[in-house]
Amino acid sequence: MRRTTAAVVVALAGISTAARAQALFEMQVSRGGQEDWHSSISALPGDSIDIRVRVSYTGTASPLGLGSTNFQPTVSNWVPGAGGDALLPFINNGFGGQDTTPRGAVFDAPGQYGRIIPYAFFAFTSSRQLRGHVNNVGGVNYLRIAQAYVTNWIGQPGNTTGGAGINIRQVSDVGRTTSEPPFSPALQNIVLFKFGITLSAAALTPRIMDVNAPSEGFAFFNGQRDLGWYATMDEPVGTIRTIPTVVHGTINVVPAPAAVAGLFAGLLMTTRRRRVAAARA
Repeated sequence: MRRTTAAVVVALAGISTAARAQALFEMQVSRGGQEDWHSSISALPGDSIDIRVRVSYTGTASPLGLGSTNFQPTVSNWVPGAGGDALLPFINNGFGGQDTTPRGAVFDAPGQYGRIIPYAFFAFTSSRQLRGHVNNVGGVNYLRIAQAYVTNWIGQPGNTTGGAGINIRQVSDVGRTTSEPPFSPALQNIVLFKFGITLSAAALTPRIMDVNAPSEGFAFFNGQRDLGWYATMDEPVGTIRTIPTVVHGTINVVPAPAAVAGLFAGLLMTTRRRRVAAARA
């Protein structure tokens, strides 16, 4: 009886420790190709912007490396349609000239978009490849990156478990083959995914674009939405679980004074023409 009680106490202590363990999940932005990363930048219509997802372990355990996570990045105030904002192509599946495995990954280098080696163990099928979706939520258009078949917004039918986003996984010794990239023991400032966008040159209204990874979009594991870190290399799934604290990124789109002046001049000319037409009538 005493042994059973002691075992329960130890187990509960382990759960408590795991619950306190955390991860910092950062959405960072840079001007296209410059690798000058910040939480917030200003941009002009027509600019290209790079976005990266970076994670750091902030708990008190001693993991050996990141195991897995699954999330859906979003960008608010997206301008859809022809002439609108554009998501740049990224490596999705296959070698793509960059990958050391046929799972669709890139090196962390300027102009390379996709899951970062070695965190692309999960291979996407053609129907599950990553793509950009546009969802309107409360009158606001969002870009959302997730697997192709999940067209609904986070929390809506077909998109409630968080399992259909960007599937990040690094393989441990379990299932490892000679074709796998080397295991990364990094615990801080781990770049998981990068993507690029081009802002609409025709959208001249100032706007603030919030770059986020909503908590509801993370995958469930044992009842919570979290990340897994390897405690040993003999486990197939990371057993050190961490709840992410997401740091948003911000893109402040402010048209150049000349563009604003041109816009106002056009509006003024239109107004004058309407007044003249009204007077003649």
